[in-house]
Amino acid sequence: QQQTTVSSECVGSMDEPGDPPSASPLRDVKGIDDVLDDFDFVLMSKDKKEFKINVRWAMISHVVKVAVEQDSNCRDLQFDTTGDILHHIIAYMRQCEGKDSFEIKSPLKGEVGIALPQQWKVVCGSGNEWYAEFMWEIAKNRKNLMLLTKAADQYAIRGLLNLCTGMYATFLKFCRFEDLDRILDPNIKDGKLLPLREELKEQPQPEPQPEQPTNDDDQQRPVAAQPPHPILL
Repeated sequence: QQQTTVSSECVGSMDEPGDPPSASPLRDVKGIDDVLDDFDFVLMSKDKKEFKINVRWAMISHVVKVAVEQDSNCRDLQFDTTGDILHHIIAYMRQCEGKDSFEIKSPLKGEVGIALPQQWKVVCGSGNEWYAEFMWEIAKNRKNLMLLTKAADQYAIRGLLNLCTGMYATFLKFCRFEDLDRILDPNIKDGKLLPLREELKEQPQPEPQPEQPTNDDDQQRPVAAQPPHPILL
């Protein structure tokens, strides 16, 4: 089966305002949801790991939605991310079942001093326990959190991107001030803060040296003229 790779740039490839609508077999007055049959859609990572998922669930990614709208025979896409990150995306899609309506409201609720895992549950709100647990487990590894955030943005998965940015906002708003420089350390792999890196520690400033006293006679003493350089023949 021929694999289709779609760049996130296709999100902005829809008709410009004022242009006539593009011809598409799925662009119908009934809407794509009314004419699209359910079928398994394959998402592949850049390291060749494949995941099957219902096409309607996959279409919470606007990139997937555009690809299916433009080609009724599209059955697969390759995402420019690793299999581990795509695994999390698939889990989120299956939980949403085609309705990507998750939203974190601001201002974030809570107060400094509450343990961050409990604070994150408060931020997500009642009834969103699955999302809170799902995101917290990923965020324990700060590098994976960063990669998932980039993928959610690149493939236009609005609710997942909202979760990722909400996680960052929770870290920064509710962590202790003395932990601010290390809360997002990319070397954190299990949620435990590491000692502050040497390059982030405040370096002691050298004490100012007292000015050396000057002799007024030295300042008034004329400077001897320098002899001219000899001319080499």
